[in-house]
Amino acid sequence: MNDAVDNICSLYNISLDNEYIPKFIVRDWYKLEFLEDITTTYNSQWFKTFKDHPFFCKQKTHHFPLESFFDFDIFIKNIKQLDSVFDIQLDFDRISEMQDIFMQGYNLDIHRQQTNLVTGIIDNLLSNENMLIPEMDVSFEGFLYAHIEKTNPQIPLPLTNRFFKDTDEIREYIKNYPNWYKRPNPNLKKR
Repeated sequence: MNDAVDNICSLYNISLDNEYIPKFIVRDWYKLEFLEDITTTYNSQWFKTFKDHPFFCKQKTHHFPLESFFDFDIFIKNIKQLDSVFDIQLDFDRISEMQDIFMQGYNLDIHRQQTNLVTGIIDNLLSNENMLIPEMDVSFEGFLYAHIEKTNPQIPLPLTNRFFKDTDEIREYIKNYPNWYKRPNPNLKKR
């Protein structure tokens, strides 16, 4: 955690004597992380090292996608594959019980719910319907900022503490962003 704080303070020229770091700075820092090429990140390279390590190559393993924990239908599809690989012999006649247990965990996990909310917001941006955006964790706001900047590479998003209130406001910001301010976004440079 201290490494992240030191990184933010260094990157944004913030003194460690400050009482707090403004929300827009934290959002922007997350956005920069989400704009990174995932294959070059520390975690990605660390997971690749494990995956390719001779010890693990000799083991019977199965890649269980993280996406499985966000949607029950995807979960069941992947749990069936897992069952097949390891011959667990799960009783798939009890799917409704599995779904109840899955939903109990999902309903207690605000992060999984917000991940699905972000996916819904991204999908909604492609439509003409408006969608209210409830208060979210700043990391999810940073993810949305990164997505919007990737899909609109000449439009940087505002550095304000207040996040967009709905998807119409995002579309309005993009549509009305002045042409004379449009420039290649330096955050999207090749890293």
